[in-house]
Amino acid sequence: EMCQYAASEEETKSLHGKKAQIYEEKLKAYDDAIEEYRQILSISHDDTQALEALDRLYLLEERYIDLSDILQKKLSANIDANVRNTLEYRLGQLYQNQLSSTEQAMVYYHDILEREPAHTQALDALRGLLEDESYQLEASRILEPILESSGSSEELVSVLELQLELETDPSNQVSILQRIANIHQSQLDDMGAA
Repeated sequence: EMCQYAASEEETKSLHGKKAQIYEEKLKAYDDAIEEYRQILSISHDDTQALEALDRLYLLEERYIDLSDILQKKLSANIDANVRNTLEYRLGQLYQNQLSSTEQAMVYYHDILEREPAHTQALDALRGLLEDESYQLEASRILEPILESSGSSEELVSVLELQLELETDPSNQVSILQRIANIHQSQLDDMGAA
């Protein structure tokens, strides 16, 4: 009894898959193809082919909220750090550029950099946000510890100088100035030692 049910579930998925392929490739009826792939996910929520197809179709159709849902579903699968970084970067870009939620984008960039501090794309995205008055403080605070641990003194100083400009509390201003002075001092010491 159980075996028959399992077979029919596979058959059902296979039929939806074949229909989806015809809708997508032959008829260019993307909404119908999407519906067929969604039917597959309702049977098997982590079906890789259906997830990949929906990823592709939602992007093509500019259905960005649906795309973000699919990327989230792909994230919830058991994936390695590189795949996770790629998906989170795509989500960051999607939220920043299409869904007008730069705050959410920064959360993704931050998560990536916690795992991989040298992730160029996430670093560049945050560096870009240093130019945007609405987000520069938050972006600078995410970048600061990463620049500090990677020894990027010059860039760290410019991030701290930006924080100094935005800081209104005098005691915080003093502590930022002290940090900048310490960085300059340690650079001079390094040069003296060389």
